[in-house]
Amino acid sequence: MVNAGYECSVFDGIEAEALFPDVMRTKLVLAFLACLLAVCAEAQERLALVIGNQAYEHSRKLVNPVNDAIAMQERLQEAGFDVTLLQDASHEIFERTLKDFSLRLKPDSVAVVYFAGHGMQTGGVTYLLPVDADADAAESLK
Repeated sequence: MVNAGYECSVFDGIEAEALFPDVMRTKLVLAFLACLLAVCAEAQERLALVIGNQAYEHSRKLVNPVNDAIAMQERLQEAGFDVTLLQDASHEIFERTLKDFSLRLKPDSVAVVYFAGHGMQTGGVTYLLPVDADADAAESLK
């Protein structure tokens, strides 16, 4: 898993930027979008939820997630997606938006969820962290 903090647990702490420089990341995103377009060419509705969290209250603030989320929003809109963009979402807003997004999905919808920000795993469950989450208090992750 690669989060917007660019730590890559799959590669044992190797900086993702070393593995995927900006040019490579851009090529990967474009390849992903091309594949996605091929798969959903006949889809009735294309929905995307794009989240960029960087202004964390209880942990290290990040530099790029909002910019990355805006860039992804633009690419997905160009590809015909109806995009919901969240920036620096609190737990309440994060949860409400996820629920609203899921209620919009229909059986033939194509959905993309993009998250840039801190993430963590505990007890075998991966969490995408809202900006007001206290990563030291497991109860705040639910």
